[in-house]
Amino acid sequence: MAKIIHTADIHLDAPFSLLDVQKAQMRKNELRDTFTSIVQLAESEKADIMVIAGDLFDSGFVTKETSELLVSLFSSVPSCRFVIVPGNHDYIWGHSPYRKESFPKNVYIFDKEQISCFSFPEIGVDVYGYAFTSDGYTENPLEKKLQLQKSRVNVLVAHGDVGGKSKYCPLSVNDIMKSGFDYIALGHIHLGGRVQLAGNTYYAYSGCPE
Repeated sequence: MAKIIHTADIHLDAPFSLLDVQKAQMRKNELRDTFTSIVQLAESEKADIMVIAGDLFDSGFVTKETSELLVSLFSSVPSCRFVIVPGNHDYIWGHSPYRKESFPKNVYIFDKEQISCFSFPEIGVDVYGYAFTSDGYTENPLEKKLQLQKSRVNVLVAHGDVGGKSKYCPLSVNDIMKSGFDYIALGHIHLGGRVQLAGNTYYAYSGCPE
């Protein structure tokens, strides 16, 4: 069985504009340390995949230090596949760091609003996802049922709101129940929560790691 780590909402390079310069820099470094710890966990646990369900960055602009750190971290665990969904804070666009940075080959980034798939047959896992391409996403990506390979573990990485109307990708529990996925890795809600079950699909928000 493949081992998967689910995280989201790191918000690297958040400005912390209400703090003075020294404290703001301290907080930025703490966020980098948090993500470093998660990657180190992936290495120590021999994780096959890490899914990042949106808002890895706080905006579409990233410092050179952060970019270099990420490239170094991803490269340090070549056996782990890092699968990233851009969220409403770090949505993908022409000058997005997701397009400008040269990430190592074990990094997989969704870049379209429509659901697509990265398939990893060597470990029997298909990872589906979609990208925010602006700071809003009013469509429901689960309205159309997908044809999933039942012989695989099927995971959806989704940045969005479960329940009610939302400009940040509205999803319902009923959508989840009918989706056919084995697990839906959610991002956007910072409080996180316990793993829940809708039909045969498990789902959860990882919450903000800090």
